[in-house]
Amino acid sequence: MKKKSKNSLSHHKPALLLLGNDYCKTTRSPSIGSPINLISTNSHRTISSLPKLDHEQKFSDIFPQWLLSRQDFQDTLYTHSSDSDPSSICLKPHYQRNPLEVRSLKSWTKECIFFQHLTEYTANEVRKKLRTLNFDKGSIIFKQNDLGDCLYLIAKGLVEITKTGVGVIDIVGPKNAIGESALENNSLRSATIIAKTPVSLLLLKIDDYNDIVRRQKHRERFDMVDYLKSIPFFNNFFGSKLERIAWNLYPMQYKKDQVVYSIHDEPINFYIIRQGSVKMEKTVSIKLKSRMPYGNKSEKYFVRERTYLQVLRECFSEDFFGEEEIIKGTSRGCKVICMKNDTILWLLNKDIFLSVFTDKDLQIMKDIHAERPTSKSLKIKLKNDFLGYKNKFEAILDATKLSPIPIGRDELNKKENMIKKFVDKHVSRLNDRLIEEKVVIEPI
Repeated sequence: MKKKSKNSLSHHKPALLLLGNDYCKTTRSPSIGSPINLISTNSHRTISSLPKLDHEQKFSDIFPQWLLSRQDFQDTLYTHSSDSDPSSICLKPHYQRNPLEVRSLKSWTKECIFFQHLTEYTANEVRKKLRTLNFDKGSIIFKQNDLGDCLYLIAKGLVEITKTGVGVIDIVGPKNAIGESALENNSLRSATIIAKTPVSLLLLKIDDYNDIVRRQKHRERFDMVDYLKSIPFFNNFFGSKLERIAWNLYPMQYKKDQVVYSIHDEPINFYIIRQGSVKMEKTVSIKLKSRMPYGNKSEKYFVRERTYLQVLRECFSEDFFGEEEIIKGTSRGCKVICMKNDTILWLLNKDIFLSVFTDKDLQIMKDIHAERPTSKSLKIKLKNDFLGYKNKFEAILDATKLSPIPIGRDELNKKENMIKKFVDKHVSRLNDRLIEEKVVIEPI
């Protein structure tokens, strides 16, 4: 019978790692092969409830009626059309677009904020007027103080919004409108737009905007006022004050994991969440020092620096964020990331923010959201959380009265397998939020 090692778990014990209590929550989107009753992350509609193909689209010119009547064929048409590229479709004038392209463009625009308050007739008229423009990476789409003669819908790629004296204030992706404020307010461009990647944009000229869209876009502002009244912080404001806020809000659409702003950014906007959610994150670095022999009679410090990610707060619809740094007049103290696809944020410029809210309003804001913890307090909390978890883990191991684990090729018994899985799970959890680890040797 083989002897068993006295150090039964020596090769399974995790290293001293630091841990925070917060964990990132992720949502898996259903795959292409998901069951038809699953809900898509982007569309929030079940495939089984997709709209029937109506006869107005004249698909009978392309497919026989018996085929059009089949739901599975309609689902196939919907999937095909939703995957089409709107920038390719809008290269053609509207009278050259086939029924599949018309339906695909309609499906894409329905997911854009710009179209949400338009009637179906108006939306169709706008779609007819859209034309595609392509820009290479680094190209200037328009400059600050240029005349506002059109707006753009981003079909593909990313653009940077920059301001003189400030730099980059935002990075905007597909399904967002840029340049609308200059048309709405009959003013010059308030920022410069640069293509961060190769970009395809859908162009709508100012004359078409004025003739087709302008009056209906005012309805969007009144809906904004109604939504603001549903938020506890705003429900006691006078109507005139709410209207001023609504007429200066700018809606933006973000994808999951898209960064709204980063640490040390200049605070430009105050944000209200209309749809979706965001999380505030901050990194915390902790150093662990231990003495080690160096040569015959000297010693040095063995230093391990570990950087962890801490979630400070999660914000959901009817919540707001971004006010703290504007009130204090400091740079951003955390990073904000979207947690869901199609997150819609309403942006209010800080100058409007400071002029529309009174000192009393700002104090109420401070009371609603507790001041974010400092880096020092986060380090203390992180260490305490880790030590508490480590002690709990060791207490569980002691309570199991472990027998030594054999060394060699002997098969582990059921209990030993359970212990190994428990240790592996512990190590995995400790490293879950570890971003970076550095090891250096310093003199004493």
